[in-house]
Amino acid sequence: MSQTPDQRPQVEITALVPITERAENLDLLIRQYDEALASLGRSYEFIFLLSPDYAQYGPQLENLCMSGVNGKTVTMSRGFGEATILQVGGEMASGELLLTLTPYEQIAPAAITELFEALNDNLEMVVVNRSPRTDARFNQTLARWFSRILINSSGSGFKDMGCGIRLFRKSILRELRLYGDLHRFLPLLAEQQGFRVKEIDIRQSPQDSRKRVYSASTYLGRLFDLLTIVFLTKFNQKPLRFFGAGGAACLIVALIGLSWVAIERIFFDVAAADRPLLVLFSLLLVLGVQLGAIGLVGETIIFTHAKNNKPYTIRKIVNKHEA
Repeated sequence: MSQTPDQRPQVEITALVPITERAENLDLLIRQYDEALASLGRSYEFIFLLSPDYAQYGPQLENLCMSGVNGKTVTMSRGFGEATILQVGGEMASGELLLTLTPYEQIAPAAITELFEALNDNLEMVVVNRSPRTDARFNQTLARWFSRILINSSGSGFKDMGCGIRLFRKSILRELRLYGDLHRFLPLLAEQQGFRVKEIDIRQSPQDSRKRVYSASTYLGRLFDLLTIVFLTKFNQKPLRFFGAGGAACLIVALIGLSWVAIERIFFDVAAADRPLLVLFSLLLVLGVQLGAIGLVGETIIFTHAKNNKPYTIRKIVNKHEA
């Protein structure tokens, strides 16, 4: 006798597997993930989210679903990026707990159960810090530099933003809007929104230990992402402080320089018209004014749309019962 939709067991956990960069030993890895989730004794499902560039893995994943893995495959119409793909997966997820998994081995698949052990009623998200690291020294050095810049600029204590294995409650994706490459900073964005996030140490998989050297544009893009996340987390509600600081520095240097050029011209009879410094300080003066104007425009936009912004999360409301 078949079950009606209301009689089917409710899914507790949705594992999101975005495939946007690379995939390694996918068939074996998914089966190992499946075994680890089955050991929890809770209902779960997989959602495989494919960028069109990796649509060739679709038939393989469909065969896995046909052979017993409870999941479905979603292929995007074009390359929207992993952040958008995760947002789509969150909207399609049946479970209230979301687990993001990588299509290559960053930690031992069996170790994902440790995230569920760490998640409790006082937390909304658990993320992984691959420690100890076993990959190439070049990768470790880059990771340390990236982590140090992030900690110093944002005040965050997260050590491994490059690990894509995270467990969190669905409410986080309801509150946050991801785009571009902001999925890398999901723990930081969640923490800034008021969610409680914990980072746990799990040994890095030997399969994740090879040296990876990306193009210069990739590293430059990640620096821009870092600048974006610093702005969003520290200056999103006060852009004048961000642009005003740069503008004020330019104005101070320009005014001091122009004053010195004027003093030399008036008191020491030094020609000013043919001096490159006059042009340089004049450009700095214009740049300082423009940066200040951009900050004021940003403040005006935020003030105008303040009623639509929600930079907070309410944890609990207790109503007093009155007779």
